[in-house]
Amino acid sequence: MKGEAKKYLISVIPLVRVPLTRGQDFFYTHTAKIPFGTLVDIPFGARKIRGIVIASKSDFDRVGGMKIKRITKILDEGLVTREQLKLAQFISRYYLCPLGIVFKHITPARVKMRTIQALPSPTNSQSIRLTQKEMQILKLISLTVQMSKIVVHDSDLRRRQQLFLRIITEIFSEGAPAQILYLVPELTAVPAAEDLCCAQFGQENVITLHSKLSKGAFYDAWSRIRKNDGPQVVIATRSGLFAPFAQLRAIFVSDSEDIAYKQWDMNPRYDARRCSEELAKIHKCPVLFASAAPRIVDRFESEKNDLFFTLPPQQKLHISLINMCKEHWKNGRGKNQGRYEPISNSLREILLKTLKKKQVSLLFINQQGLSSFSICTQCKNVFRCPTCTRALVESLDGTFRCLHCSYQSESFPICPSCKNMTFRAIGVGTERVEKDVKKLFPSARTLRVDARSTQSTVASRDIHDKINSGKIDIIIGTQMITKNIFDRKLGCITVIDADAFFGTNDFSVDEKAFAYLSHMMNLGRAHEAHIVIQSFSPEHRIVQWATNNEYDIFYKEELADRRILHLPPFTTVITMTYRSSNKRHARIMAEKMRKELMSVTKEPTVRVQPVNKPLLDKVRGDYRRSVSFYITPKKIPKEVAVILMKCESAWIIDRDPIATI
Repeated sequence: MKGEAKKYLISVIPLVRVPLTRGQDFFYTHTAKIPFGTLVDIPFGARKIRGIVIASKSDFDRVGGMKIKRITKILDEGLVTREQLKLAQFISRYYLCPLGIVFKHITPARVKMRTIQALPSPTNSQSIRLTQKEMQILKLISLTVQMSKIVVHDSDLRRRQQLFLRIITEIFSEGAPAQILYLVPELTAVPAAEDLCCAQFGQENVITLHSKLSKGAFYDAWSRIRKNDGPQVVIATRSGLFAPFAQLRAIFVSDSEDIAYKQWDMNPRYDARRCSEELAKIHKCPVLFASAAPRIVDRFESEKNDLFFTLPPQQKLHISLINMCKEHWKNGRGKNQGRYEPISNSLREILLKTLKKKQVSLLFINQQGLSSFSICTQCKNVFRCPTCTRALVESLDGTFRCLHCSYQSESFPICPSCKNMTFRAIGVGTERVEKDVKKLFPSARTLRVDARSTQSTVASRDIHDKINSGKIDIIIGTQMITKNIFDRKLGCITVIDADAFFGTNDFSVDEKAFAYLSHMMNLGRAHEAHIVIQSFSPEHRIVQWATNNEYDIFYKEELADRRILHLPPFTTVITMTYRSSNKRHARIMAEKMRKELMSVTKEPTVRVQPVNKPLLDKVRGDYRRSVSFYITPKKIPKEVAVILMKCESAWIIDRDPIATI
């Protein structure tokens, strides 16, 4: 290298999938040192891709004249922080995902800001008084300098919001630069959180960050967080974990029981709740989980450190449990001849009274479309997607669509088996309920809120503003609308079909059902609304526990069952799913993996389950077969980790999955 300009070796993480069995960084040369976290263009095989610089050191003479490729271009210096690298490394290691794929979530698209998202104008902040127990929580967070996970069981949404505001106020009053991460599970919950925080802290101190923002708006929000030019409340969905925080002082996880915090459909399959704990550890700050029904694992872990708190409900609820067996029997003797009606006669009367009081009604149904599925009236074949095994969902326009891919039938669909053109709908969805509501109450102003109607930030804000401005009488929606809390009072909150929560035999089904129902009770307390639950089995123990606010009983019963069966929180669950266009090949590979896992492990350290055919065993043309296993203690044994790291890209590795079926 004598006589040549001095060169430097630059360690770069390419933003592509690199096998976990090899190092995740590659070396390139450059004429100068490059700051940590810089985004660069690099050659990678025959491609030109981007990467993140993690180290620079002086070059040296190499044996054999080995040549190293050069950095092509420097794009953005210091884009990624060292704290972000630590979080990315944790996610890569914990969820067994290539580091470059994790960094794709961390690095925003570099564009100029084109539009500025309009936030509500701030109003005067209010003084917030707390109870003795809430003051205890406040003191814990204010004095904590190391990570501590505090779990709060709170059956009052508005009180929970006030607790968040008071804690943030205390932190900001210290005068030092401070950033607060306020996580919400759904995009529809963002507008209410914006209104709340802007009114208390001013628009200039509130930043919104989520994946539905335009590239320009996202990069602008990202840059403001990186700049850290004052106290900031960052309201975000799970992607907010990857922001470049400099002075993170506390993390709030609202509605921590919600499954929306878990990314299940793409890598990395991370859980924002587990990652928020790691982020708090990195920044040495507390994390607070608040929920109407905290997860079993969260309560179990927090109780070990005496960091679990229960805030008792402040008022009783007006609850009506409607037995749909009786309602169905009444209809069977009438003109409907047994046809299932999602709006029972009892509910119809309650809705009519609510409309007369000029209050808003919220109807919850956890299914899009007109029905759950449709069958051919001639051959009784279930109408399914040709590339997925998912039953097609009928829409109001007469077409059928798949909720997992972009497939949509023709305007006049025909049965693929017998060519018949008539189908019978089974079950109910948001569009069916909307159709019936419009027929029963033609003068009522209705609004349907589901995945189809909330595709953008503008849509979520528009829905929020419409309801608050008094333009809507009846809201029909999936779980996403229940995560919002409106200024306008709700008079009636209804669960159309409580039995739909118990449709699978997964080990966590009771926990999810209890969480859904408890959240509806929580929403009812916030609005002092009439709660209506329709069920064919209203005597079900989960329904009874949720309506009577008996979370402690549910927790003790569920924990005892899981202890006996060696389920979380006493074990860690990993589900491995193989994808192939050939059904037989998918089954063979899954069986091979099961045998390999069993050959290197001994019970009860790792319990390997039989190969499972998922409920959706074909998605977007690929057949799927799964193998689940439970690890005790929670750390993955070295020999198992080696097998997982060697898996080809056809395998989906999902740690702490939403479901195991």
